[in-house]
Amino acid sequence: LVYGIYQVPLVFMMVSAGLRNLYSILEEQSRVCGTGPAKALFKITLPSLWPSIAGAGLLATWTSLGLYSVPAVIGTGARIDVLTVRIVNGLAFSFPPRYDVSIGLSVFMLAFVAIIWWIQTRVLRRNRHAAVGGKGRKAVPIRLGKWRRPVQIAVLAYVAGTTFLPMAALILVAL
Repeated sequence: LVYGIYQVPLVFMMVSAGLRNLYSILEEQSRVCGTGPAKALFKITLPSLWPSIAGAGLLATWTSLGLYSVPAVIGTGARIDVLTVRIVNGLAFSFPPRYDVSIGLSVFMLAFVAIIWWIQTRVLRRNRHAAVGGKGRKAVPIRLGKWRRPVQIAVLAYVAGTTFLPMAALILVAL
């Protein structure tokens, strides 16, 4: 949960940049041809966003594997071993330093990042396309209709879960 909350801003920044650069005339043309919003999402919007989503996935994986503070604080108290904590403990907090174990674990992490990078490059190679056109138009917001309230409740629940609950936990621990 903490890893997920930590990664949301990075993923949001990358995917929102992809959405801002999206060629919205393709979506408009699909609506003119009678395609519904769901089909336009899966046939036009998401395939255009795959490079941004793959880049965000690579960045989230990379920063998650390199994150030390969260697993050291939360995982150590709960007796959950995480690779980054074990690597740092093997190098900094054991005598003599356990170079063999630390390098071996680092190779596993590096292999996992290489697999994610390979997946991202495959996605980028597959989605080579360009939209040639004149002056771009702004995207037209989609009306959610009956889904407006559930989406509002989900967004407010996310804000409450990621802002107010950690703040309440800090106040509880401080007092």
